[in-house]
Amino acid sequence: MTNDEFYFVDYKWLGATYNTHTKTNSKAGKTIAGGVVGGLVGGGAGTVVGAVAGSSGKTNSTSTQIENKSKAIFYFYNKTKDIDLVTELNITSKDIVKLERFVKYVK
Repeated sequence: MTNDEFYFVDYKWLGATYNTHTKTNSKAGKTIAGGVVGGLVGGGAGTVVGAVAGSSGKTNSTSTQIENKSKAIFYFYNKTKDIDLVTELNITSKDIVKLERFVKYVK
């Protein structure tokens, strides 16, 4: 061991944060088309009935979550020189899992 070796002491992670993107299929075009056709066939009441019929059905939406990198603080110590070193990194939960596996292996 040389005097320049640092020991990994601990870490603190502030947790994962996510951006969520949602895409929804719009029924606006079908509602307008149903109202136009209904209005041509049945007048004012037909417009309402056609619009309701055009807008009925399932709405599809898809959500996607993307993880942001979050701050983690790492603590190191050099016993010979009595130096504490603190550093920060932006990491993901995948990186934390790898770190936790490493820490368990070393201990």
